[in-house]
Amino acid sequence: SDDSYYYLQVAKNLAATGTSTFDGVTRTSGYHPLFAILLAALHALLHPAPDAYVRLMLGLNVALHALAGMVLYRAGCRLRDRLTGALAAIFYLANPHAALWTLSGMEAALSGFALSLFFLALLTPLRDLPRIAFAGTAAALAVLARTDNLAVVLLATPVILFAHEGPFGRRLAAALTVAMSAIAALGLWTLYIHAAMGTWIQGSARIKILIREYKVSGMGFLEAMAFTFDVFQKFVVKSFVKTPALKYVLLVALIAGRALFRAPMRRAWFPAYLAMLPLALAGAYALKLTRTATWYYVPPVLALTLLAAMLARRLLDLDSPRSRAVAAALALLIAAEGLGYFAVKTARGRNVYQRDMLELAEWMHDHLPPDSTVGAWDSGIYSFYSGLRVINLDGLMNNDIAELMEANRPLWPAWRARGVDSVANYELWYAGNPGQYWQYWKDKDIRYIAGSTRWLRNIPETWDGARRIVLREPGAQYSTSPKALYEIQWGQD
Repeated sequence: SDDSYYYLQVAKNLAATGTSTFDGVTRTSGYHPLFAILLAALHALLHPAPDAYVRLMLGLNVALHALAGMVLYRAGCRLRDRLTGALAAIFYLANPHAALWTLSGMEAALSGFALSLFFLALLTPLRDLPRIAFAGTAAALAVLARTDNLAVVLLATPVILFAHEGPFGRRLAAALTVAMSAIAALGLWTLYIHAAMGTWIQGSARIKILIREYKVSGMGFLEAMAFTFDVFQKFVVKSFVKTPALKYVLLVALIAGRALFRAPMRRAWFPAYLAMLPLALAGAYALKLTRTATWYYVPPVLALTLLAAMLARRLLDLDSPRSRAVAAALALLIAAEGLGYFAVKTARGRNVYQRDMLELAEWMHDHLPPDSTVGAWDSGIYSFYSGLRVINLDGLMNNDIAELMEANRPLWPAWRARGVDSVANYELWYAGNPGQYWQYWKDKDIRYIAGSTRWLRNIPETWDGARRIVLREPGAQYSTSPKALYEIQWGQD
């Protein structure tokens, strides 16, 4: 993912200067803190070359993914027995969607590991201070891994209050410890953001909420409600789709005719929490976002994976011959989906846009002056591989731009202050109509625009008789949209 290079660039700057910046000049809080700290520590210790740094990040994610599977095994053992634990680990590690977010280079694998620790803590009898402290620590790590996980932690407090045994006062103290640990972790990150950036909200969240406000601002009430419901239902459906084990356990249960949901009330609190988690998160995201990326699905997939392991274990209580048939059917269905998923991804072409952006970053390195300052909306790969200063223009990794966008003020002061002299874009709707930037481009004598021909095709061949745009490198016709590199030749025809 291009976004993973945001982490690498920020972490490299953190290790070198101790400053939270993407481009070396503007402030940023557009990331989740724990993953950035781990990457910064790796860079400070090893000083890797760029490609080696990427491999280190992927290796870290694979290790965290494997550790999450091991912790889920322990959680499954606590739920019932070793077979339940083995099912939970296998269902998670064999999930192609989990493999994909692990290899995306984002914080998802770390979030999955931290949340698996938290789920394990929920299944641990909180009889003494060390176990309560473990639950609080797991909650804090989950929030620092991904701040959205605060909702996952707070929704778990009824599980601690009603699913655990012991005096109510001890259960209440445990629930409050978990909740306050998570809130304190978020509070520390928020205080850092305020001290360093002067704002109280994480930069990436700020922009995503702003995009949502722009999106619904022109809608009527019913249209806005329909849009919100669409985001909600897509998240719920995708959470289910991205958990292959649960789909096939329910299918086999339907065929086998087994009643899977019989349990005493106290023991049913944890499964109810797991089942309700995707709905609760969908409601929160639907009110704040326009869409959800792959790494948003870590909490519901983990929850539904544990639920699938519990239900599958009940299916395997059948008599021996039928039990073997059920196990074989589940294994075949899950393996078929995993292989089919990656086969389709491979056939469609993996990492098409990343390869396009890498080629452009290398072109920028070879052709632009070394003191160039490039403005870009998707700016991770450009910055990491071009060796040039690349200023993020969508606000995700640039708090200065974010403040102007939030205030609905012109972006030119920030562009001018940072000396942007080239522009790169990879077809994002919020990049806007290029016409709004013409005057700035002319004033700054910007010579190169690189990006999607679909985005640039609205630029006429002449504008006020002041310049021409020449197609320099047509590029390949990719499945997403054709890419091109243009040179602006200023002056009268």
